Amino acid sequence: YHSPNSESRDYESSFTVMEVFMQCLSSIASYHKVLSRDVALYDSKSNVPPLSVLVVATHRDLVSETEVRKVDTKLRKAVEQTLLYESGVIEYYSDTQLIIPVDNYNDNNDSASVNEVVKRIIRKKKGAYEIKFPVNWLAFNLSLRNYQERSMLTLEECAKIAEKCSVSKDKLEACLWFLHHCTGTIRYYGNSEKLRNIVIIQPSVIFKIITEFITSTFTVTKVDK
Repeated sequence: YHSPNSESRDYESSFTVMEVFMQCLSSIASYHKVLSRDVALYDSKSNVPPLSVLVVATHRDLVSETEVRKVDTKLRKAVEQTLLYESGVIEYYSDTQLIIPVDNYNDNNDSASVNEVVKRIIRKKKGAYEIKFPVNWLAFNLSLRNYQERSMLTLEECAKIAEKCSVSKDKLEACLWFLHHCTGTIRYYGNSEKLRNIVIIQPSVIFKIITEFITSTFTVTKVDK
């Protein structure tokens, strides 16, 4: 690995790829449990949709079908020993394959494959993904789309937009919490003193910042030994 201005020493990660993958599954389950508790506190009549986990593997164009099957077999053996598998949370691509392989350069057919799995889940758990919330919250969420040229708004600006949608100031925090945790259309960190006055209306900007940070800090190079 090389930083932009100087070379750094070779290093080895303390986690294997498999361990990171399993840790991700654990984090997903933990987050869903916390979200379920928080939603119940917010509204005892509301339920968080059941958890479903898809394993999408990119860069299918760079590996052979044999390699895909080999990795899939390893992942299935690991996943099938977890409580998530026993509780029916892990969704398989087919009866014999866990991974949904995606070609980064030709994603039309592969995106359709992912969509088919999502539709299958919705059909299987019909009604479970219905979330009840005030219609004026939906109007507020749609109104935020009129500011697509901006990645974030101040809390005060959001309050003015919300007021036009009949969302009162005393309900704004609850509305932002809902849009953050239950729909994912915004990011709002009300518990952070430095971020509580900012509403990120383009969540993709976070990933862009992280990506730029990583790519500007490390450049992967092959080292001949």
